[in-house]
Amino acid sequence: MAVTPSRPQSAMQVPLLDLRPQYQPLAKEIQAAIERVCASQHFILGPAVRELEASVAAYCQCRHGIGVSSGTDALLLALMALLQPEPCRGGGVSRAPVRAAWGRAHP
Repeated sequence: MAVTPSRPQSAMQVPLLDLRPQYQPLAKEIQAAIERVCASQHFILGPAVRELEASVAAYCQCRHGIGVSSGTDALLLALMALLQPEPCRGGGVSRAPVRAAWGRAHP
């Protein structure tokens, strides 16, 4: 009796991350914000960044929100502030806990 090789079964495809359910209700608002930023050409430190920083500060119930290029930079900035010797702080760096760090682009 001849043995026929079995076909490998296809593996189940599980998406790593599916943001479509969160994106769809916000798609028009997100696209409009991207278009505003592209039209203004203020990609770095523009009005949209100031608005985001103010929104993050309000959400975190803090005086200031600081936008950085990545979540890694946010963690590095917090660690650098905490590791400064006391005389270097001069009241300019708060030792308040970091309440949130977003490592994503936001128009």
